[in-house]
Amino acid sequence: MIVFKSGHGNLNVVCKAAEITLINRRQIMDPGFSAQFTNGVFRTANPDEIKMLRAHPRFNMDYHEEAVAAPTPSAPAKPKPKKKTRKR
Repeated sequence: MIVFKSGHGNLNVVCKAAEITLINRRQIMDPGFSAQFTNGVFRTANPDEIKMLRAHPRFNMDYHEEAVAAPTPSAPAKPKPKKKTRKR
């Protein structure tokens, strides 16, 4: 998970504009991509989104990448011992 932070509370970064193309007389809508920061934070694990945000001209001006420590793996849970039952 990568975290991007901004000093602007509700920043909206348009990385790829939406567009409509005509194919065989049909309109095909490409929604594009925009990163909507909430309270100055945008989190993503999508590698395509990360690549677009790092390549954006306003990167390190309006927003920056925050260093996030990788989660440490927890110790595996030990299996509970089975209760001994007596035969009657």
